[in-house]
Amino acid sequence: SLAVFLKLAATKGYSVKETEPFSEFEGPKSFEAPDNFGGTAFKLNSEEPISPPVVGEDAVYVLALNEKMPSAAQPLEAVRAKVTEDYRQFESGTLARKAGADFYKALNTSTNSTNNLAQGKKTFSALCAEKKLKVVEVPAFALSARSVPQLEEVGVNLQQVRRQLAPLAPGKSTTFIPTREGGYVMHLKSRSPVAE
Repeated sequence: SLAVFLKLAATKGYSVKETEPFSEFEGPKSFEAPDNFGGTAFKLNSEEPISPPVVGEDAVYVLALNEKMPSAAQPLEAVRAKVTEDYRQFESGTLARKAGADFYKALNTSTNSTNNLAQGKKTFSALCAEKKLKVVEVPAFALSARSVPQLEEVGVNLQQVRRQLAPLAPGKSTTFIPTREGGYVMHLKSRSPVAE
């Protein structure tokens, strides 16, 4: 039972805390809970009120069922800000993906911009500036690199970059690669031979 569990934890010197009510998918907000905390808690019932250990980054948790509350619809005012922000994020991602796809299309049509890039009259960065697109300059890195901070800062997956860059010739660009937030086009300036 819960009382026995709490008494045993106290006699062993473990910290015992009661969380605020939380949902299965979000978990408690009062501390950094592991991702599987909410899912584990919601599997508890009167027959199995205590969980196996849940391992976090800096702690191990054993959960005990105190009370299950029925779900309730939240009033509009309580969720308005979240819904508005989610919609804004969705729309901005859609617009960013469209701008990226349009930019890629412009790079691959017979416009002056493409000819200028192909002939070396304009740089990839200059063409991005014309379209008001953000350019992230990445220093040279090996395809076997474990991390590239400039890519991590903008949320670009290094594994995906490796796959896209491996067959790419210097001076060429990848296709538009959509992401949740928008997307990107990579341009390979050059390749360096492997140092001895």
